[in-house]
Amino acid sequence: MGTHDHGAHGHDHSHPNDTSVGRLGVASGVNVGFAVVPALVLHATWRLARNAIDELLDRAPASVTPDAMRVVLADLGGVTDIHHVHSRPLGGGQVGVTAHVVVDGARSLHDAQATIDEVSARLASRLGVAHTTLQLECHDCDDPEH
Repeated sequence: MGTHDHGAHGHDHSHPNDTSVGRLGVASGVNVGFAVVPALVLHATWRLARNAIDELLDRAPASVTPDAMRVVLADLGGVTDIHHVHSRPLGGGQVGVTAHVVVDGARSLHDAQATIDEVSARLASRLGVAHTTLQLECHDCDDPEH
């Protein structure tokens, strides 16, 4: 609305706070809000549902895989392989892992414990594994169904 001529009885139809730009800015902000808020709620709901389903189905995080563990342990002296890896959630976002770790050469019980401690520490610091149960082997397993 603006000023227009009504002939002899001219008057002004404008309002002090009535601007097209002001109405457009408010309308745009409201429209963006109507789009952003539901998207944020949907995203949060999906993450919560996915985490709950993973927990109920006893799924471990995708980041804790045999390949990821091999990368973490690649430069650890004496460890030649890791297999029969099983990871599972422990609750509260924690992960537990059981695995067979193949080491080279003969080791004393003290050396074997040091290897277990180092493997556990690396898995904890680099992959977030809270608990490990490891079986050391001096050769590959003959039974692929362990």
